[in-house]
Parts: sequence; structure tokens; C-alpha cells
Amino acid sequence: MSMTFYAYRESAEGAELSDGPNFSNANARMILRSLGYGEEIFDDHGEPGPLDAPDLKGRCLTALAVGGAIADDGMPAIRGRKIVECALRPGYFRCAYERILPVCDQAQAWDTHVTVA
Repeated sequence: MSMTFYAYRESAEGAELSDGPNFSNANARMILRSLGYGEEIFDDHGEPGPLDAPDLKGRCLTALAVGGAIADDGMPAIRGRKIVECALRPGYFRCAYERILPVCDQAQAWDTHVTVA
């Protein structure tokens, strides 16, 4: 399972989608938490609601400037009996923020929100 950050709009020519980054569900949740989003943005199915593009962009820019709410120094893999939680390389969140910014710009240009699904 994964979540993609994208902008979407309906136009006279039909639906338009921006290309956006795709992350595993667990990583997308960590990225959102590192940007200061809490559980209140998730619906009953665990999906985040639409995100305000200027707010998300501001959070990404702030995290790039001073760091996010979660340290970006990496995380080792965790192995259980049946589950392996993949490791995160140092700088993973920083790279994610940089990949999300163009989606925010496109959403702002289209006067819409950022969808994470």
C-alpha cells in the first residue's frame, strides 16, 4: 500500500492530475507527522483529508529551513517475526519535502488542495 501526494482539478477538457511523489503508507504518515500534522487529518479509513496547499508548502519550507518535528537522521530496519519495517536513510524527510513542494505549487496554481491518497 502507498500514498501519493498530488493536485487534482476538473476542467472543461476533463480531469487533470499533477505528478507527485509516492510513499509507503507508513512513510507518508511519518512525513505528515514530521510536518506537524496529527491524527486529526486522518479519516475513519486512515486516509488524510485534503491538505491546504499554502499551509503544506509553508510546513515543508519551514522543515527544510529548521528541521521537522521528527529527527531526520535516519532509522535502522526493524525485523520482527513476520514484519520488516524498512530503514530510512539520513535526509529522507528533507528529500520528501523537496518532492512535495512542486505539488503544492501546482495545487496553488490551480487554486485547489493537495490530495494524499
